Amino acid sequence: MAVGFVFHPGQAATVIFEADVRPILKAHCFRCHGEDGSAKGGLDVRLHKLLLKGGKHGTAIVPGQAEKSLLYTKIRDGKMPKEQAKLPAAQIETIRLWIEQGAKWQNHWAFIPAKRPGLPLGQARAGGWPLNAIDHFILARLRAGQLAPSPVAARRTLIRRATLDLTGLPPTPAEIEAFAADSSPRAYERLVDRLIASSRYGEHMAQAWLDAARYADTNGFQSDSTRNQWHWRDWVVDALNRNMPFDQFTIEQLAE
Repeated sequence: MAVGFVFHPGQAATVIFEADVRPILKAHCFRCHGEDGSAKGGLDVRLHKLLLKGGKHGTAIVPGQAEKSLLYTKIRDGKMPKEQAKLPAAQIETIRLWIEQGAKWQNHWAFIPAKRPGLPLGQARAGGWPLNAIDHFILARLRAGQLAPSPVAARRTLIRRATLDLTGLPPTPAEIEAFAADSSPRAYERLVDRLIASSRYGEHMAQAWLDAARYADTNGFQSDSTRNQWHWRDWVVDALNRNMPFDQFTIEQLAE
């Protein structure tokens, strides 16, 4: 997923369409130029080809030339959006930069194939870091904020954190002592594997999904009568414990 402006020392910020531009268009332009079949002035701003085509007043964007792009000049001069206050200067500048940088378009992030990024280069180790590929990215972000990794937690603290995070339950005294006595370099990896293999893992991780879907065992309101939704609850827990791919997880719920 796009994360917004990318800054490079000595250069203008690189504008990312999906993160920086689409939200502006959706908030201020779609209502009159795209949604519900509306395309005032013959202009639809939802697709790149339609912006290039423009409306009855001409081409909406000329990649690389903001001053010749009606999308920018109308917004800059306060003529658009109509019936709304002039856009903030920062949003106007975002539109200008995007056009000047070539008006590159992106599909919605959900339809952009994921690509494995290269590891950040030139990082010296810090306090034992990095230990794995993910650590490279965390360390790069910490250093960008002039921060450093925290010291390694004590064994008893580490197992408590991991167990609560992955199962929602504290570790037993026996589990704590066993982990504290395990001096193997792979002790933590084995701990995480064991916790993920536990049925408690799916029960804990399902809570966020069920909460978002407003799961409940009763109807609430006046009668508060029972409704048999536990079959679906158990299915969600089981799907997470089986590590079902998210696309299949979504498809099967829609199919129901």
